[in-house]
Amino acid sequence: MSYNSVVKSKDPRAIELLKENVGHLKERLQFMQSVNDYYNEHGTMDGFPDIDPEMMKNLNERVTDGQKTPYPGKFFTDNKDAVKRLEANIERLTNNPETIFKGWEFNGGEGVVNLVDDSLTLVFNRYITERQEKALNKIGFEFCYNECRKRVSHKIFAKLNKLDFIQPSGKRVSDIQPVATDDAVKEVQKKLLAVETDITKWQQKQNMNNNFSANIPYDLDQMRKEIKEFLDDLTTRDQRMMFVTVTLVHVADTIDELNNDTETLLSIGRKHLCNFSVFKYQQEDGFNTVLPYGLMRVQTARTLTTESTAVLIPYKTQEIIDKGGLYYGVNAISHNLLICNRKFLLNGNGFILGVSGSGKSFAAKLEIFLVKLLTNDDIIIIDPER
Repeated sequence: MSYNSVVKSKDPRAIELLKENVGHLKERLQFMQSVNDYYNEHGTMDGFPDIDPEMMKNLNERVTDGQKTPYPGKFFTDNKDAVKRLEANIERLTNNPETIFKGWEFNGGEGVVNLVDDSLTLVFNRYITERQEKALNKIGFEFCYNECRKRVSHKIFAKLNKLDFIQPSGKRVSDIQPVATDDAVKEVQKKLLAVETDITKWQQKQNMNNNFSANIPYDLDQMRKEIKEFLDDLTTRDQRMMFVTVTLVHVADTIDELNNDTETLLSIGRKHLCNFSVFKYQQEDGFNTVLPYGLMRVQTARTLTTESTAVLIPYKTQEIIDKGGLYYGVNAISHNLLICNRKFLLNGNGFILGVSGSGKSFAAKLEIFLVKLLTNDDIIIIDPER
Protein backbone atom coordinates (compact mmCIF):
# COMPACT_ATOMS: atom_id res chain seq x y z
CA MET A 1 0.00 0.00 0.00
CA SER A 2 1.45 3.36 -1.03
CA TYR A 3 1.94 6.32 1.30
CA ASN A 4 0.99 9.83 0.14
CA SER A 5 3.28 12.40 1.71
CA VAL A 6 1.07 15.29 0.51
CA VAL A 7 -2.74 15.31 0.51
CA LYS A 8 -4.16 18.72 -0.36
CA SER A 9 -7.23 19.77 1.60
CA LYS A 10 -9.05 20.77 -1.61
CA ASP A 11 -8.29 17.42 -3.35
CA PRO A 12 -11.60 15.64 -4.11
CA ARG A 13 -9.83 12.31 -3.35
CA ALA A 14 -8.54 13.55 0.03
CA ILE A 15 -10.53 11.05 2.13
CA GLU A 16 -9.47 8.13 -0.06
CA LEU A 17 -5.79 9.13 0.04
CA LEU A 18 -5.85 9.65 3.82
CA LYS A 19 -7.40 6.20 4.32
CA GLU A 20 -4.55 4.72 2.24
CA ASN A 21 -2.07 6.47 4.53
CA VAL A 22 -3.82 5.11 7.63
CA GLY A 23 -3.64 1.59 6.19
CA HIS A 24 0.04 2.07 5.37
CA LEU A 25 0.86 3.31 8.89
CA LYS A 26 -1.02 0.42 10.52
CA GLU A 27 0.88 -2.07 8.35
CA ARG A 28 4.11 -0.36 9.37
CA LEU A 29 3.19 -0.63 13.05
CA GLN A 30 2.54 -4.36 12.62
CA PHE A 31 5.86 -4.79 10.79
CA MET A 32 7.85 -2.95 13.48
CA GLN A 33 6.16 -4.98 16.22
CA SER A 34 6.94 -8.26 14.42
CA VAL A 35 10.59 -7.16 13.95
CA ASN A 36 10.98 -6.37 17.65
CA ASP A 37 9.27 -9.66 18.65
CA TYR A 38 11.57 -11.67 16.35
CA TYR A 39 14.68 -9.93 17.73
CA ASN A 40 13.59 -10.47 21.37
CA GLU A 41 13.12 -14.19 20.64
CA HIS A 42 16.26 -14.87 18.54
CA GLY A 43 18.67 -12.08 19.55
CA THR A 44 19.31 -11.33 15.85
CA MET A 45 17.43 -10.44 12.68
CA ASP A 46 19.13 -13.19 10.70
CA GLY A 47 16.51 -15.41 9.15
CA PHE A 48 13.68 -12.90 9.38
CA PRO A 49 11.37 -13.54 6.38
CA ASP A 50 10.59 -11.16 3.51
CA ILE A 51 13.50 -8.71 3.96
CA ASP A 52 16.71 -8.47 1.95
CA PRO A 53 20.19 -9.02 3.51
CA GLU A 54 21.03 -5.30 3.48
CA MET A 55 17.94 -4.38 5.50
CA MET A 56 18.62 -7.34 7.83
CA LYS A 57 22.10 -5.91 8.45
CA ASN A 58 20.72 -2.39 9.11
CA LEU A 59 18.19 -3.72 11.63
CA ASN A 60 20.90 -5.62 13.50
CA GLU A 61 23.08 -2.47 13.62
CA ARG A 62 20.22 -0.48 15.14
CA VAL A 63 20.53 -2.44 18.40
CA THR A 64 23.06 -0.78 20.76
CA ASP A 65 23.69 -0.70 24.51
CA GLY A 66 21.02 2.01 24.90
CA GLN A 67 18.53 0.45 22.49
CA LYS A 68 17.38 -3.10 23.11
CA THR A 69 15.28 -3.54 19.91
CA PRO A 70 15.58 -2.41 16.25
CA TYR A 71 12.62 -0.07 16.63
CA PRO A 72 12.47 2.03 19.83
CA GLY A 73 9.23 3.11 21.52
CA LYS A 74 9.40 6.59 19.92
CA PHE A 75 8.80 5.05 16.48
CA PHE A 76 5.58 3.46 17.71
CA THR A 77 4.42 6.65 19.45
CA ASP A 78 5.02 8.82 16.37
CA ASN A 79 3.18 6.43 14.07
CA LYS A 80 0.22 6.05 16.44
CA ASP A 81 -0.03 9.85 16.73
CA ALA A 82 0.03 10.10 12.92
CA VAL A 83 -2.81 7.55 12.66
CA LYS A 84 -4.90 9.53 15.17
CA ARG A 85 -4.26 12.79 13.28
CA LEU A 86 -5.20 11.29 9.92
CA GLU A 87 -8.32 9.59 11.30
CA ALA A 88 -9.38 12.90 12.88
CA ASN A 89 -9.00 14.67 9.51
CA ILE A 90 -10.98 11.90 7.79
CA GLU A 91 -13.78 12.35 10.35
CA ARG A 92 -13.78 16.15 9.86
CA LEU A 93 -13.81 15.82 6.06
CA THR A 94 -16.72 13.38 6.28
CA ASN A 95 -18.93 15.13 8.84
CA ASN A 96 -17.70 18.76 9.11
CA PRO A 97 -15.79 19.65 5.92
CA GLU A 98 -16.22 23.39 6.58
CA THR A 99 -13.86 23.14 9.59
CA ILE A 100 -10.93 22.04 7.42
CA PHE A 101 -8.39 24.71 6.50
CA LYS A 102 -8.42 25.35 2.76
CA GLY A 103 -5.60 26.23 0.38
CA TRP A 104 -5.74 29.18 -1.99
CA GLU A 105 -4.02 30.75 -4.98
CA PHE A 106 -2.43 34.17 -4.82
CA ASN A 107 -0.60 36.37 -7.30
CA GLY A 108 2.65 34.51 -7.93
CA GLY A 109 2.08 31.35 -5.94
CA GLU A 110 -0.16 28.99 -4.00
CA GLY A 111 -0.96 28.16 -0.40
CA VAL A 112 -1.14 24.38 0.09
CA VAL A 113 -2.68 22.82 3.21
CA ASN A 114 -1.34 19.29 3.69
CA LEU A 115 -3.71 17.07 5.67
CA VAL A 116 -0.99 14.46 6.27
CA ASP A 117 0.96 16.59 8.76
CA ASP A 118 -1.44 19.56 9.13
CA SER A 119 1.05 21.93 7.56
CA LEU A 120 0.71 25.01 5.36
CA THR A 121 3.22 25.46 2.55
CA LEU A 122 3.50 28.68 0.56
CA VAL A 123 4.89 27.90 -2.89
CA PHE A 124 6.17 30.88 -4.87
CA ASN A 125 6.65 30.77 -8.65
CA ARG A 126 8.14 34.25 -8.75
CA TYR A 127 10.88 36.23 -7.04
CA ILE A 128 10.05 37.16 -3.45
CA THR A 129 11.44 40.39 -2.04
CA GLU A 130 13.54 40.65 1.11
CA ARG A 131 10.73 42.55 2.85
CA GLN A 132 8.23 39.79 2.07
CA GLU A 133 10.64 37.07 3.24
CA LYS A 134 11.24 38.92 6.53
CA ALA A 135 7.48 39.32 7.05
CA LEU A 136 6.97 35.55 6.71
CA ASN A 137 10.02 34.73 8.85
CA LYS A 138 8.62 37.00 11.56
CA ILE A 139 5.52 34.80 11.96
CA GLY A 140 7.51 31.56 11.96
CA PHE A 141 7.79 30.42 8.31
CA GLU A 142 11.09 28.82 7.28
CA PHE A 143 12.22 29.04 3.67
CA CYS A 144 13.67 26.26 1.53
CA TYR A 145 14.33 27.47 -2.01
CA ASN A 146 11.01 28.91 -3.24
CA GLU A 147 8.85 27.40 -0.46
CA CYS A 148 8.14 28.13 3.19
CA ARG A 149 6.27 25.89 5.60
CA LYS A 150 4.58 25.98 9.01
CA ARG A 151 1.98 24.04 10.98
CA VAL A 152 -1.53 25.37 10.38
CA SER A 153 -3.49 27.13 13.13
CA HIS A 154 -6.13 29.82 13.51
CA LYS A 155 -3.47 32.29 14.67
CA ILE A 156 -1.32 31.72 11.58
CA PHE A 157 -4.22 32.39 9.21
CA ALA A 158 -5.10 35.54 11.16
CA LYS A 159 -1.51 36.79 10.77
CA LEU A 160 -1.35 35.82 7.08
CA ASN A 161 -4.53 37.80 6.44
CA LYS A 162 -2.55 40.96 7.21
CA LEU A 163 0.04 40.28 4.47
CA ASP A 164 -1.15 41.84 1.22
CA PHE A 165 1.19 39.91 -1.10
CA ILE A 166 -0.36 36.50 -0.41
CA GLN A 167 -4.03 37.49 -0.50
CA PRO A 168 -6.23 35.27 -2.71
CA SER A 169 -6.18 36.36 -6.34
CA GLY A 170 -9.76 35.23 -6.93
CA LYS A 171 -12.97 35.94 -5.05
CA ARG A 172 -12.40 35.41 -1.34
CA VAL A 173 -14.79 34.83 1.51
CA SER A 174 -15.05 38.15 3.30
CA ASP A 175 -17.50 40.20 5.32
CA ILE A 176 -17.16 42.89 2.63
CA GLN A 177 -17.43 41.91 -1.03
CA PRO A 178 -17.26 44.72 -3.64
CA VAL A 179 -19.46 44.58 -6.74
CA ALA A 180 -18.31 45.82 -10.14
CA THR A 181 -19.84 49.23 -10.86
CA ASP A 182 -21.49 48.24 -14.15
CA ASP A 183 -23.06 45.16 -12.53
CA ALA A 184 -24.20 47.24 -9.55
CA VAL A 185 -25.83 49.88 -11.80
CA LYS A 186 -27.69 47.19 -13.75
CA GLU A 187 -28.95 45.59 -10.54
CA VAL A 188 -30.15 48.91 -9.10
CA GLN A 189 -31.83 49.84 -12.37
CA LYS A 190 -33.72 46.52 -12.28
CA LYS A 191 -34.89 47.31 -8.74
CA LEU A 192 -35.99 50.78 -9.81
CA LEU A 193 -37.87 49.39 -12.81
CA ALA A 194 -39.66 46.90 -10.57
CA VAL A 195 -40.77 49.67 -8.17
CA GLU A 196 -41.90 51.89 -11.05
CA THR A 197 -43.92 48.96 -12.42
CA ASP A 198 -45.62 48.44 -9.04
CA ILE A 199 -46.47 52.16 -8.88
CA THR A 200 -47.90 52.11 -12.40
CA LYS A 201 -50.06 49.08 -11.63
CA TRP A 202 -51.31 50.73 -8.45
CA GLN A 203 -52.21 53.93 -10.35
CA GLN A 204 -53.98 51.95 -13.07
CA LYS A 205 -56.02 50.14 -10.44
CA GLN A 206 -57.02 53.48 -8.86
CA ASN A 207 -57.95 54.94 -12.26
CA MET A 208 -60.19 51.94 -12.93
CA ASN A 209 -62.01 52.88 -9.71
CA ASN A 210 -62.31 56.50 -10.96
CA ASN A 211 -59.88 57.67 -8.31
CA PHE A 212 -57.64 59.96 -10.35
CA SER A 213 -56.22 62.05 -7.50
CA ALA A 214 -54.96 59.33 -5.16
CA ASN A 215 -51.46 59.76 -3.79
CA ILE A 216 -48.84 57.10 -4.30
CA PRO A 217 -48.49 54.87 -1.19
CA TYR A 218 -45.78 56.11 1.14
CA ASP A 219 -43.77 52.88 1.14
CA LEU A 220 -43.59 52.73 -2.67
CA ASP A 221 -42.73 56.42 -2.93
CA GLN A 222 -40.04 56.13 -0.24
CA MET A 223 -38.59 53.02 -1.89
CA ARG A 224 -38.36 54.83 -5.23
CA LYS A 225 -36.58 57.80 -3.62
CA GLU A 226 -34.06 55.56 -1.83
CA ILE A 227 -33.26 53.57 -4.98
CA LYS A 228 -32.79 56.78 -6.99
CA GLU A 229 -30.45 58.13 -4.32
CA PHE A 230 -28.50 54.86 -4.34
CA LEU A 231 -28.24 54.97 -8.15
CA ASP A 232 -27.11 58.59 -7.99
CA ASP A 233 -24.36 57.58 -5.52
CA LEU A 234 -23.08 54.97 -7.96
CA THR A 235 -23.21 57.10 -11.11
CA THR A 236 -22.31 60.63 -9.96
CA ARG A 237 -20.65 60.41 -6.53
CA ASP A 238 -18.08 57.73 -7.40
CA GLN A 239 -19.43 55.27 -4.82
CA ARG A 240 -19.28 51.48 -5.16
CA MET A 241 -21.78 48.90 -4.07
CA MET A 242 -20.72 46.40 -1.43
CA PHE A 243 -22.28 43.20 -0.12
CA VAL A 244 -21.68 43.50 3.62
CA THR A 245 -22.26 40.98 6.39
CA VAL A 246 -22.48 42.61 9.82
CA THR A 247 -22.46 40.10 12.69
CA LEU A 248 -22.54 41.15 16.34
CA VAL A 249 -21.71 38.89 19.30
CA HIS A 250 -22.52 39.79 22.89
CA VAL A 251 -22.17 37.64 26.01
CA ALA A 252 -23.58 37.71 29.53
CA ASP A 253 -23.24 35.77 32.77
CA THR A 254 -26.87 34.60 32.91
CA ILE A 255 -29.64 33.92 30.40
CA ASP A 256 -31.74 36.76 31.87
CA GLU A 257 -28.92 39.26 31.39
CA LEU A 258 -28.40 37.97 27.86
CA ASN A 259 -32.08 38.43 26.98
CA ASN A 260 -32.16 41.92 28.50
CA ASP A 261 -29.00 42.95 26.63
CA THR A 262 -30.44 41.53 23.41
CA GLU A 263 -33.61 43.58 23.78
CA THR A 264 -31.53 46.70 24.51
CA LEU A 265 -29.48 46.19 21.34
CA LEU A 266 -32.64 45.63 19.29
CA SER A 267 -34.14 48.84 20.68
CA ILE A 268 -31.00 50.85 19.84
CA GLY A 269 -31.10 49.44 16.32
CA ARG A 270 -34.78 50.30 15.84
CA LYS A 271 -34.10 53.83 17.08
CA HIS A 272 -31.70 54.29 14.16
CA LEU A 273 -33.94 52.43 11.66
CA CYS A 274 -31.57 49.43 11.71
CA ASN A 275 -33.12 46.00 12.20
CA PHE A 276 -31.16 43.22 13.91
CA SER A 277 -32.04 39.55 13.55
CA VAL A 278 -31.33 37.15 16.41
CA PHE A 279 -29.75 33.82 15.45
CA LYS A 280 -32.15 31.22 16.76
CA TYR A 281 -30.30 27.86 16.98
CA GLN A 282 -27.43 29.42 14.96
CA GLN A 283 -25.30 30.83 17.76
CA GLU A 284 -22.31 28.66 16.83
CA ASP A 285 -22.52 29.69 13.16
CA GLY A 286 -22.69 33.36 14.14
CA PHE A 287 -19.73 33.02 16.52
CA ASN A 288 -17.62 31.27 13.86
CA THR A 289 -18.43 34.05 11.40
CA VAL A 290 -17.27 36.73 13.83
CA LEU A 291 -13.98 35.02 14.69
CA PRO A 292 -11.11 36.19 12.41
CA TYR A 293 -10.18 32.89 10.74
CA GLY A 294 -12.06 33.27 7.47
CA LEU A 295 -15.18 31.12 7.92
CA MET A 296 -18.41 32.58 6.55
CA ARG A 297 -21.07 30.43 8.19
CA VAL A 298 -23.84 33.05 7.98
CA GLN A 299 -25.11 33.41 4.42
CA THR A 300 -26.75 36.82 4.80
CA ALA A 301 -25.66 40.17 3.40
CA ARG A 302 -27.06 43.58 2.60
CA THR A 303 -26.00 46.24 0.12
CA LEU A 304 -24.12 49.34 1.25
CA THR A 305 -22.17 52.05 -0.51
CA THR A 306 -18.45 52.62 0.01
CA GLU A 307 -19.18 55.57 2.30
CA SER A 308 -21.57 53.59 4.50
CA THR A 309 -19.22 50.60 4.65
CA ALA A 310 -16.28 52.76 5.74
CA VAL A 311 -18.14 53.69 8.93
CA LEU A 312 -18.08 50.02 10.00
CA ILE A 313 -14.29 49.72 9.70
CA PRO A 314 -12.45 50.57 12.95
CA TYR A 315 -10.07 53.54 12.88
CA LYS A 316 -11.27 54.52 9.39
CA THR A 317 -12.69 57.83 10.65
CA GLN A 318 -10.29 60.59 11.63
CA GLU A 319 -11.22 61.70 15.13
CA ILE A 320 -10.09 64.99 16.73
CA ILE A 321 -9.96 64.82 20.52
CA ASP A 322 -7.14 67.06 21.75
CA LYS A 323 -6.16 67.40 25.39
CA GLY A 324 -7.35 70.74 26.72
CA GLY A 325 -9.33 71.36 23.53
CA LEU A 326 -12.63 73.14 22.93
CA TYR A 327 -15.85 71.88 21.42
CA TYR A 328 -16.17 72.69 17.69
CA GLY A 329 -19.01 70.44 16.59
CA VAL A 330 -19.72 66.81 15.69
CA ASN A 331 -17.90 64.47 13.28
CA ALA A 332 -20.19 64.08 10.25
CA ILE A 333 -19.37 60.35 9.89
CA SER A 334 -18.86 58.93 13.39
CA HIS A 335 -20.99 61.56 15.20
CA ASN A 336 -18.32 61.87 17.90
CA LEU A 337 -17.47 65.26 19.38
CA LEU A 338 -14.75 67.36 17.75
CA ILE A 339 -12.51 68.59 20.57
CA CYS A 340 -9.70 70.69 19.08
CA ASN A 341 -6.89 72.65 20.74
CA ARG A 342 -5.68 75.35 18.34
CA LYS A 343 -2.43 75.68 20.27
CA PHE A 344 -1.35 72.29 18.88
CA LEU A 345 -1.75 73.46 15.27
CA LEU A 346 1.01 74.90 13.12
CA ASN A 347 -1.15 77.98 12.68
CA GLY A 348 -3.84 78.60 15.28
CA ASN A 349 -5.82 81.15 13.27
CA GLY A 350 -9.38 80.38 12.22
CA PHE A 351 -12.50 81.86 10.69
CA ILE A 352 -16.18 80.90 10.65
CA LEU A 353 -18.07 80.59 7.37
CA GLY A 354 -21.77 79.97 6.78
CA VAL A 355 -24.92 81.27 5.17
CA SER A 356 -27.15 83.78 6.92
CA GLY A 357 -28.89 82.32 9.93
CA SER A 358 -26.65 79.23 10.15
CA GLY A 359 -25.29 80.15 13.59
CA LYS A 360 -21.96 81.90 12.93
CA SER A 361 -22.40 84.45 15.70
CA PHE A 362 -23.53 81.79 18.16
CA ALA A 363 -20.51 79.62 17.32
CA ALA A 364 -18.17 82.55 17.97
CA LYS A 365 -19.90 83.37 21.27
CA LEU A 366 -19.74 79.70 22.31
CA GLU A 367 -15.99 79.59 21.67
CA ILE A 368 -15.49 82.81 23.65
CA PHE A 369 -17.51 81.32 26.52
CA LEU A 370 -15.49 78.08 26.51
CA VAL A 371 -12.16 79.95 26.38
CA LYS A 372 -13.23 82.04 29.37
CA LEU A 373 -14.52 79.02 31.26
CA LEU A 374 -11.77 76.48 30.58
CA THR A 375 -8.56 78.47 30.03
CA ASN A 376 -6.61 81.42 31.42
CA ASP A 377 -6.19 83.01 27.97
CA ASP A 378 -6.89 86.70 27.37
CA ILE A 379 -9.93 87.51 25.24
CA ILE A 380 -9.83 90.55 22.93
CA ILE A 381 -12.93 91.35 20.87
CA ILE A 382 -12.60 93.81 17.94
CA ASP A 383 -15.77 94.95 16.17
CA PRO A 384 -14.91 96.89 12.98
CA GLU A 385 -18.43 98.38 12.84
CA ARG A 386 -17.98 100.17 16.18
